[in-house]
Amino acid sequence: MNLPNKLTLARLAMPLAIMPCLLITFPFSKTAALALFGLASLTDWLDGHIARKKNLVTDFGKLMDPLADKILVCSILICFAALYYVDGNHVRIVAPWMVVAIVSRDLVVTGLRMAGISRGAVLGAHAIGKHKTAWQMIAIVTTLVYLILYYDLQLTGTYMDYFRLGAHILFWFVSILTIISGIYYLIKYKHFYLENV
Repeated sequence: MNLPNKLTLARLAMPLAIMPCLLITFPFSKTAALALFGLASLTDWLDGHIARKKNLVTDFGKLMDPLADKILVCSILICFAALYYVDGNHVRIVAPWMVVAIVSRDLVVTGLRMAGISRGAVLGAHAIGKHKTAWQMIAIVTTLVYLILYYDLQLTGTYMDYFRLGAHILFWFVSILTIISGIYYLIKYKHFYLENV
């Protein structure tokens, strides 16, 4: 197994370390979660960079690299949803419906990509999908920073309420953008699932 694929497998295991940091409170647990998320993001960049530079692109990597990314992001979002009802209103940032919308969109697009592959077509990433991913990463990091300030540094006050509200609004934006992105893919590639109806 080559280095890029090993990095992909390492990223697949990252949620097993990140999720306890998010769901269990211990000294600097949320800081550890952000550090691990950063490390996972670094492996994502590294495996792609090395695979392209050294011509180590494999079918395994093509399949598992995006899957590892989705598992990582979905695991973090599920933890955020679990924290939604914890500790009064202080961590009400990511509502469960937002996670359902984001995960459902990813499942739909993955299904469309598989349908495309079965017909010899490749569904490339479109601008709206790239924007969705970028804003999703920004929202995740913003929420992790809030959790660090609240849990690890135990900061409170009106400014923290505004921070929480801002992060919540950011996830509203991400959720709506994700839904629009999913609808775009469904319309653009409708021939993949309507041709035999």
